[in-house]
Amino acid sequence: MKERLEALDRQKKALQAEIEAAPARSPRFHPNLSKLYAEKVAALQASLGAPDLRDEATTILRSLIETVVLRRDGEGLEVALSGDLVAMLGPGGGSQTQTGRIR
Repeated sequence: MKERLEALDRQKKALQAEIEAAPARSPRFHPNLSKLYAEKVAALQASLGAPDLRDEATTILRSLIETVVLRRDGEGLEVALSGDLVAMLGPGGGSQTQTGRIR
């Protein structure tokens, strides 16, 4: 019995080492994700430009963005968004903070 437990423990350690050594998997995206994203951004832009929809679209957009932080860097501004919008648009959907640059 002791030998069997030791063998199982060695096997467990070998499997754990194999898992740790495995490369991280990249998220898989639908092939038309960029097209869908472009369509949604275009629809949002149209809604924000339509006088009868602007107030509602702005309210919805504001409810999805928790914070916007602007920081000067040597070449322009760094923009950090936090909130549900970032989680929905970001890869994997996990992170709720996204940083970008404006030049």
